[in-house]
Amino acid sequence: MPAGTAKSAPIDYLAKDYASFRQLMLDRLAALAPDWRERNPADLGIALVELLAYAGDYLSYQQDAVATEAYLGTARRRASVRRHARMVDYAMHDGCNARAWVRVQVLAKTDLKRRARAGSTAYTTKLLTRAAGQPAHIAFDAFTEQQLRALGVEVFEPLQDASLFPAHNQMNFHTWGSHECCLPRGATSATLAGAFPDLKAATY
Repeated sequence: MPAGTAKSAPIDYLAKDYASFRQLMLDRLAALAPDWRERNPADLGIALVELLAYAGDYLSYQQDAVATEAYLGTARRRASVRRHARMVDYAMHDGCNARAWVRVQVLAKTDLKRRARAGSTAYTTKLLTRAAGQPAHIAFDAFTEQQLRALGVEVFEPLQDASLFPAHNQMNFHTWGSHECCLPRGATSATLAGAFPDLKAATY
């Protein structure tokens, strides 16, 4: 070995995370500069080592993620599964939550409020399904959502904000004097009997 040449430390090619990258660089520095034994996190050398270990850990994660998403059997992201499906000419649907039409009757003007955003604690209108032994009227504020689900009750939320009016509980068609009035197939409009100043076109 030529004079003045430092002995090379074995490189651990299995290093894949922050801790192993940090230790690998410290072992290498110990071989190159044996007099440098600083381990204080405030030291510039240690700060650089930890910065490089962080960058290595991030790149290592990206390599694993690319390899994982490259195969349908191991992909974890929905976008990756969708792309694999497109390769075999299959269009994957994004899916949606369960939806249902609900008929609501009110005694006074009532506002339906949907959840503003995921995780929001703002007031939200809850629509409950019936379950065996459930009373006819139940106050949601007296139960948590988990307690309601334990009773076998399904909890739904409105898709849109809406204002409900008692006058809209039942709206009759104006028959124009016909005793057997019915709308023809494919009809998209009808004349209502009475005045409904609060009636507005749906936005959904």
